Amino acid sequence: MKELLNVKHCKYLLSLSKAEVKALVYDADAHTKDGEKYNFDTYYGEIKKYLKDVVLHNGDMEVEYRYAPNRKSGRRYCTTFAIQRLQYKLRGFLIAPEYHDYDGINMHPQILLYLCRKYKLKSPTLEEYCNSRVEILNKHHLSKRQVLMAMNSDNFRTTNTWLKKFCSELRTIKINILNEIHCTTTNINNPISSKINFLLCEKENEIIQKVVDEHLTDETYTLMFDGLMTKQTLDINKLNETTKEYGIQWSEKPKNMEIVMPPDWMDEADVLDAKIKFSNNTYLKLKKEFEKDNFFIKDPLGYMTRLGNDFVYFQHDKFKILHQATPLLTNNDGKPIRFINKWLLDENKKTFTSLDFIPYNKELPPLNDDIFNTFMPFEYLKEYVEPNEKFIEDYVEKLVFNLCGGEVEAYEYMLKYIAFMIQYPNRKCEQCVVMMSDEEGVGKDSLTQMIENMMANESYSIKTDDPHLIFGEFNPFADKKIMIQLNEQSNKSAVEYLEKYKHITTATTIVINQKNVKAYKTHNLMRLFIASNNSKPVCVSQTDRRFVILKSTSLLVQDLKFFKEFYKGIEDKNTISGVFHYFNNIDLTDFEPKNIPMTKEKKSMVNENRPPLITFLQDFITQHEPLNVKRKDDLWVISSTEIKKKYINYHVEHGLNAVGITSQKLTRSLLKFDSITKGRARVDDGYPVQAYKIHRTKLYRHLEEKYPFEKLHDIDTSGFTEGCLIDCD
Repeated sequence: MKELLNVKHCKYLLSLSKAEVKALVYDADAHTKDGEKYNFDTYYGEIKKYLKDVVLHNGDMEVEYRYAPNRKSGRRYCTTFAIQRLQYKLRGFLIAPEYHDYDGINMHPQILLYLCRKYKLKSPTLEEYCNSRVEILNKHHLSKRQVLMAMNSDNFRTTNTWLKKFCSELRTIKINILNEIHCTTTNINNPISSKINFLLCEKENEIIQKVVDEHLTDETYTLMFDGLMTKQTLDINKLNETTKEYGIQWSEKPKNMEIVMPPDWMDEADVLDAKIKFSNNTYLKLKKEFEKDNFFIKDPLGYMTRLGNDFVYFQHDKFKILHQATPLLTNNDGKPIRFINKWLLDENKKTFTSLDFIPYNKELPPLNDDIFNTFMPFEYLKEYVEPNEKFIEDYVEKLVFNLCGGEVEAYEYMLKYIAFMIQYPNRKCEQCVVMMSDEEGVGKDSLTQMIENMMANESYSIKTDDPHLIFGEFNPFADKKIMIQLNEQSNKSAVEYLEKYKHITTATTIVINQKNVKAYKTHNLMRLFIASNNSKPVCVSQTDRRFVILKSTSLLVQDLKFFKEFYKGIEDKNTISGVFHYFNNIDLTDFEPKNIPMTKEKKSMVNENRPPLITFLQDFITQHEPLNVKRKDDLWVISSTEIKKKYINYHVEHGLNAVGITSQKLTRSLLKFDSITKGRARVDDGYPVQAYKIHRTKLYRHLEEKYPFEKLHDIDTSGFTEGCLIDCD
C-alpha cells in the first residue's frame, strides 16, 4: 500500500529545532490506540527519521502491515514508522491535502454489543452507552478514554456510580463471551480483558477489511485501527450499510489544522532548487544568444567566435579568457559557476565536425549541418544601391582600362574577371592576374583596394610582399581568402615560386597550417593578384593558360586628383555599394576565365622565356639572305662551325651567357628536331665539311606550333624547287 505526504510540510518541520518541534506538535497527554503514552525523545527520533525518508521519496511512501507478535489475526500495525503512528496534530499537518479520514464511530463498544446480541447476553448499560454515548459521558462526567480503560481492565477501580455499574456488567459479559469463544493471551495482569480486546480487534479488522474490499479502488490508503484514511471520497450511507450488521456507523473526521506553517517560509533546498531552476533558465537564454556567435569545432579541435564581421578560431584556454567576464550562475550542485564554464561542460552545446570556407552569392552552397561555413555573406547584398554611373565610368572603368595598358580585350576581360569574383566566389578560378608597370603610382593597389572594399570583410583578402605567408610551412593567412595580392615579385621569386603559383591556382583544396594547431583542409577559392614593377614577376610559357599579364599605361602615374576622388568614392558606403552592384550585375553568360587575352606584354614575356636555341632558330630561319648558308629550294645547309659561331654571337648580342656552349652540346640539341640532320656536305665551292641540313619550312612550322612567333609573310623561295636535295659530294 501507499501513503502520500506533504513534502514541503516535512521540510518545514525538519528546519525546526527539537524544542520547537516539541512545542509545536507534541501532545503529552496523547496515547496510542493501544493506550500507551508517547515518549517524546523516542518519538522525536522516529519522526525526524521518518520526515527525512518522506523527503527522500518525494512524499510517496510504501507501507506494509502485520499482525501483533505471535498473532495471525486482529489489529494490523505498520511495519515501519508511518501515518498510523503520528499524533493527531502532526498527522493533520503532514498528510496530503486530498486525504479523507473515515472513522468507525464507537467501534469497540459497538462490536462488544454486537457479540452480546450474537450470544444473547444481557447488556443494558452497554446498550445505553452505545445508543446515547454523548449524553452518558456528559451526564456522568466521563471521557471515552475512561470507558475504554474499563473495557480493557479486569479490575478497574472507580468512584463513578455509572462506571461501577458498567464495570459490573462487563465482568459478566466478558466471562460469558469467553465461554463461547476460545482465546489465549500472555497478559497476566488483565488476562480476561486482554482476550476480549483481542476478539474486538479481530472483529474490528474484519470490518475494516470489508470496507476496503467493497469501497476502495486503489492502494493509496492508511489503516487507522478503527477507521481508515484514503484519497477517495466515500459515501457515508454506503459505509453504514456495509457495516450495518455490526451496528457500526461512520463519520468523516475533520482534518486537524492546528499546526500552521508560516506563509512566507521556504525550505533551504527549495530556495536552492528555485535558484538553480532560475539559473538554468537564464543559462538557456544566454546560451541561445551566445551560440549565435560561438560554437565548438571538433576538427581542428577548438572554438570559433565572431569578432566583427568574421569568425575567429581560438584554442580552449584563450577561448575561456576571451569570455571570462560572462555572468555568474548557480550550478546544479548549488555552487557558483561562470556561464562560459557551464557552456564548456554542456554536452549539447553547439558543435560542428569541421570547418570549410565556401563563399557564395548567386549560387548557394550545399547544405551540411556538420560543417560550419566560415564565409559571411557580402555586406552589400543586403540592400541594392543604384550604381553611380559617372563614378563607374570616370574612375572605375578608367582605372581598369589603364591598368590593362589600353588594350580593349584585356579591359573587357578584367571587368568580367572582377565580376566573376563577386558573383561566383564559390567557383574555382585558376587564373592569376599579374599587374605590371614601369613606374609606381599607376593604381595597382587601388584596384585591389576597391575589390577589398566591395567584399567589406578584411579576412577575405590579404596584401603582402612575403610569399612565405601564403606558400610557407605555416600559412594561416591563406585561410578564408578570396583575393591575395603579392607585391613586387622579382625575377628570382618568379622562378622560385613558379610551381607553387601553379599549385595554388589549380588546387581545389588547401591545407591551412597554423602553429600549435592541427592542420586542416578547406576549399581553395582564392584569386591571386601579383603587383610588380619588375620586368619578369612570373615565368610564362607559350601554352600558359594561368597568368593574365597586364602592363599599365603611365597616364595615371601620380595623378593625385584622380586617386583622391577614386578613394573618396570607394571609402563611401553608398558609392562602393553601387560599385558592388555594378559588378554584381555584369552579364557573364559567355565569360570563361581560362580564355586569357594575349596582351602585348604577355607575348613579349612568352618570347623572353623561350630557350635561347629556340629564339636563335626562329631568328635565323626568318632571315632573308643569311650569310654563309647554301640555299636550294627549302633546304638550307650550313657548316657546323658556322652555326656554332652564329649561336655564340647571338648570345653575346642579347646579353646571354655563352660560356659552356660546345659543338657536342649544340649538336645534341639541334638533332632533336626532325627537320635538322647532320652530315658531310659542300657549303661553298670547297671540300665537303660537317654541316647541318635544315628543312626550313618544316622547322618553321614546328616552331610556330610549339612556340608561336610573328609569321613570315615573305620567304624567298624563288629559283628553288621545294624538296630538292643538296648535293653533298
